[in-house]
Amino acid sequence: MVFAYFTLTFPTTSNGANVTIGGLPLTVPNQDYARIDSPVGANTVTAGYTFRAVKNTATFQIINTTSGPSINSAWSTATIQGCIVYPIS
Repeated sequence: MVFAYFTLTFPTTSNGANVTIGGLPLTVPNQDYARIDSPVGANTVTAGYTFRAVKNTATFQIINTTSGPSINSAWSTATIQGCIVYPIS
C-alpha cells in the first residue's frame, strides 16, 4: 500500500475542468480495486469530499460525494492537506 501525504495550494483560477492532481510516487494499478476513496480531513475542506486514485496513472481526483468530480474553480486559492492511499499491485 502507498500512503502519500501532501499539502497543496491551488492557484487563483476560473478553470472549469475536473481537478486532477499528479505526482503520486507510483502508478496506480490498472484495476478497479485500486480506486480506493481516501477521506479528506475535516480541518482542510468542507465535508462531502474524497480523494480518489485514477487507475493506470500517477494521479488522483477530488470527488464530491454527492455530484462527482470536483472542478478547479471550486478550489481557487484553497490549501488542502491530506493522504491518498492506494495499492501497488
